Amino acid sequence: MTGQSNGYGSLPLISIDIETASEGERARRYTDSKTYKLGNVKDPEKKAKKLEEKQEAARQTHALHWFTGKVISVAITDVFEQAEPTRVFYGRNEKIVLTDLAEHISRDIKLIGKSNVTFDIGFLVGRYMHHSIPVPRALKHWNQILDVDKFFSPSQSSSQRGSLSDYLHGINWESKPLDGASVPGMYNEILALESMGKHNEAEKLWNTIKDYNAFDAEAVAELARRYYGSPI
Repeated sequence: MTGQSNGYGSLPLISIDIETASEGERARRYTDSKTYKLGNVKDPEKKAKKLEEKQEAARQTHALHWFTGKVISVAITDVFEQAEPTRVFYGRNEKIVLTDLAEHISRDIKLIGKSNVTFDIGFLVGRYMHHSIPVPRALKHWNQILDVDKFFSPSQSSSQRGSLSDYLHGINWESKPLDGASVPGMYNEILALESMGKHNEAEKLWNTIKDYNAFDAEAVAELARRYYGSPI
């Protein structure tokens, strides 16, 4: 696609969204081994309880950091080439997910997302490095990475910025089908179901995650179309 003059240049504009979960036991061992400030607690039982609370709080954030989390699903969709289907790469084997994704973004494109700059892109870069996979070209050029939050203000503290749900409500679009915070727990449930041989039930949960992931990428694409207008 060439000749666009909408404010983002002439490269194809691809909406991207990721879903993450804890890396599992490896992450747990790492955060449990860290030193935590426990204040002036002297009683051994209270001290042990406070330490467990700190460790559990750290476990709950595993999916938020590339060094303790993993990518379980990635959705991409072309903002203006709407005839192209939304693609979702997902599964337990993160290396395969990232390799499949790389085949589609190792080219000259611009990426757009929600919290792209502060979360998705850095998380992906870290996970590619974890697996010793070359980081795709599109993830290396920060000047080609766009974020819908900046449509409403360059300032992270602006009252005009909100969640993706806020933005969709504002443009009278359909509501998000799921709370993203529930995805790590759903992934743990998938692992449990698969370990019990309940693959059909696990696949239903996978489909829920995939559909939610695709919805977010498509919602970002809709915001981008309304902001930039139709390509020239």
